[in-house]
Amino acid sequence: MASVAKLYEFVPAEVIRARTDIPDSILYRSLRNLVDDKLVVPHKSYSTMYRLTFTGLNIASLHGLLRRGLIDSIGERIGLGKESLVYLATKGGESLAVKFHRIGITSFRHIVRVRSYGPRFNELWWGARSIVSAEREYRALETMWKLGASVPRVFGREYNAVVTSYIEGIDLYRAKDLKDPQAVLEGIVETARKAYQEAGIVHGDLSPYNVIVSSDGEEPYVIDWPQWIKSSEDNAIEILERDLGYIAEFFRKRFGLEIEAGELVKRIVGDYDEQ
Repeated sequence: MASVAKLYEFVPAEVIRARTDIPDSILYRSLRNLVDDKLVVPHKSYSTMYRLTFTGLNIASLHGLLRRGLIDSIGERIGLGKESLVYLATKGGESLAVKFHRIGITSFRHIVRVRSYGPRFNELWWGARSIVSAEREYRALETMWKLGASVPRVFGREYNAVVTSYIEGIDLYRAKDLKDPQAVLEGIVETARKAYQEAGIVHGDLSPYNVIVSSDGEEPYVIDWPQWIKSSEDNAIEILERDLGYIAEFFRKRFGLEIEAGELVKRIVGDYDEQ
């Protein structure tokens, strides 16, 4: 069923049967069990059409990750946001993070107003949008990691799930004391520079909530990349200025650094007309 999630919101039973060759007697019994387990829901009007629930999509993604050997096990939840759930996982004794994207109606409407995800994005159901979101984050992280940027290393993706390295540290917005706040700020700006100048993208949702500072308080890792836009888009500098504005305001208020967003943007793009 997950294999056609991008094409269908509600999948006809006959499509599932054609894809799986499961006999009707077993197929409908299995579907009833999936409904009872709240992994799929039937259509309100057409009882032989079914849609994955968010949990069902997560399990389909998890099954693929395990089958492909991208992870060995999954553990406790370590992050919860409006657009994602993050779990601790392991592979060969190494700690990893698995992020399940969940793009809902509210966040979707906001994204469509300010992002260009393609002409058909607004026609997709939430499961397909979540898959698109995961694809976008995977591509951004893969590109940024190859450029040597300070981001989590990405290992793979399955439907709406992205597997990355686990960063041992603290969210920037929680940090009360840093060894060298100026150095941490410079690290964030350098990641924004690599994104803009070398990868040709702007993060699009950069803030103290999307930066993890390593346990030693020295290295900032920029996370949560699905809302990136191309640096060639008309509003790219405006969004970059907004992103860096959040960062500058945080360091100004929390650590007393005299820094303005416009100054940071100029270091990345050169002179420009400030908004």
